[in-house]
Amino acid sequence: MERWKWLLASRGIGEESNTNDFQLKELCLRLMGADSEDEVARILSEAGFWDNPAYWR
Repeated sequence: MERWKWLLASRGIGEESNTNDFQLKELCLRLMGADSEDEVARILSEAGFWDNPAYWR
């Protein structure tokens, strides 16, 4: 878990950006439960990740 916290924090997600463990867990669970690519895109968009190039290589 610490490795993920570092990775997320390095991209502005996590402790430095006011995202807590519960929010990260909820996001991961929602993504794991997604049944389609469209649903993944919607979840990531709602979380503010999909349209933000800072989160993508």
